[in-house]
Amino acid sequence: MVATVAINQRLKHQLASNDIEAESFAIIAASVDLQYLSRPEREVAARIIHACADPSILPTLVFAPGAISAAVIALKQNHRVVTDVEMVKNAIYTSNAICYLSEISQPSEGKTRTQLGIEKAALEFGQGAVFVIGCAPTALFSILDLHERGLISPRAVIALPVGFVGSSQAKEALARSTIPHITNRGVRGGSAMTAAAFNAIARMAVDHYPFEEASQ
Repeated sequence: MVATVAINQRLKHQLASNDIEAESFAIIAASVDLQYLSRPEREVAARIIHACADPSILPTLVFAPGAISAAVIALKQNHRVVTDVEMVKNAIYTSNAICYLSEISQPSEGKTRTQLGIEKAALEFGQGAVFVIGCAPTALFSILDLHERGLISPRAVIALPVGFVGSSQAKEALARSTIPHITNRGVRGGSAMTAAAFNAIARMAVDHYPFEEASQ
């Protein structure tokens, strides 16, 4: 039996009524052409644009074929969600997320704390987990390395880490990988945009399409 989607109370409250969100999406629909995207891609793109208030982020977005549907199915089946930092964990609409960053006291072995934290979580939950990386390019590099070595098999990776050092390279490597992924090109990104992408998927997992509704 398919498990109930682990959606927390914040999402339920927002689903009930959110006039500001609906008005924001209506503005986006009127000012940004998203029609070349698929229905699920429009939901994710609109929420990312909403998170950064910058439509110029749109051409940088990368959707691997089947990535959104893979993530939706994983949430419906209650698969574990692994994040790189607590900021992302606390911002996403699921009660099934883990972050091991707080368990790592200091860098070691030439790796950052986020790398060590994501590797610990990945080796424990990496078979079928959804990874959500919003802050640390090093964490994304670790996920790619573990996948290439056959140690983990993510259902999907949602990764828009930000930064002038390593973020573009990590996201380009993800875009070349066989992992179902949602990412962007360039140095922009961050926890807010990454959480926004995930939260669009969490809504679709309960058959809610707020951008589509606001666009009508």
